[in-house]
Amino acid sequence: MPLRLSDFDAVTFDVYGTLIDWEPSIIDFLRDWAGRNGVSSSEEDFLMAFDRARADTQQARPAYPYPEILRRCFDRICREYGVAIDRREREQFALTPSSVAGLSRQPRRPGGASSPCESRRTEQYRQRFA
Repeated sequence: MPLRLSDFDAVTFDVYGTLIDWEPSIIDFLRDWAGRNGVSSSEEDFLMAFDRARADTQQARPAYPYPEILRRCFDRICREYGVAIDRREREQFALTPSSVAGLSRQPRRPGGASSPCESRRTEQYRQRFA
């Protein structure tokens, strides 16, 4: 039996890592963070620290929204490098500007949304980083 689009109320897809190259944003953020906090490490080490934190957090709490995963990753990276957690930096890390930029490049639908399911929060992020 063939599937018909009309059989579904909504269609979702993973844009993080599928449509968006997130690694440069993570590395850029952590490089700047390290400079402000006197941390010396390679880009590869930062990326590996992030990936360990992400994998452990997602394994422990697979239903967390991705911004919360990022907050917890930031906390863990701070602890790993012996840096006090700055709440403002933590929230900046959780905003994932590369995701916003990637979604901004998606075709716009009538009424302004890039998809029927685009949230008001995504639009706020889009405006903040435009």
